[in-house]
Amino acid sequence: LYIHRDSNTWKYAQLTRHFNLTTNNEVDVDEWFFIGFYQRHYRRTWLELEKVILPKCNAKYNALKIYCTSICLEDHLHSRDVVVMHRAFDMVIGIHGAHLTDAIWMHNDARRQRQLKYVLELLPINGPLWTASLDTPTALGIIFWQSRLNHVGLQLSNTSITEKDWKRGEGRWYKSDFKVQWERLRDVIDYLIIEDGGFCNKYNDDPRQIKVPRLFQHKQYNFAIYNAYCNGS
Repeated sequence: LYIHRDSNTWKYAQLTRHFNLTTNNEVDVDEWFFIGFYQRHYRRTWLELEKVILPKCNAKYNALKIYCTSICLEDHLHSRDVVVMHRAFDMVIGIHGAHLTDAIWMHNDARRQRQLKYVLELLPINGPLWTASLDTPTALGIIFWQSRLNHVGLQLSNTSITEKDWKRGEGRWYKSDFKVQWERLRDVIDYLIIEDGGFCNKYNDDPRQIKVPRLFQHKQYNFAIYNAYCNGS
């Protein structure tokens, strides 16, 4: 009960700050879909996240009552605050790493399409197979197997890391800062929750029928659907 209350309070604070609203404004946080982008500063920093990705994400999706913000777990948050924050999110996006394990706190008691939960794991282009497998869940992603979370993976492009890191190969993957093209993220977000009402709606809430879209194949995206969960699954 209190976790839900505090999560809604956190969501309200995020929206009022983002839109410069006063406390007199009526905001129904339950109408909003929250997307969180994991940021790291110690290693594997997401370059241009705050300056490029988040502004473009909010510019495209705010009108649909979708809010995009960053998540940083390196600020020594209390464990309860981590749970409260993750209960607020409907989708989290981040590079392969231990921080993604906190996605398990995204509670899913979905009754509507927009209340389904999603984890988009970004796969390092220079990582070993267990960090970037497209045929089976990654070593981290196995925790989402047969869960109520939709877990998908998108491999980063060759230009996501510096040439210096690229030449160092697998021995450098866990330290490499990275970039992600907004268009690639946009295409995946649209596929998961926007186009045709979202991929669950498109395939009549039958996860067995869900397919990787032809657009991704045409654009040569290395994309995987590891675990699909729809209403009625």
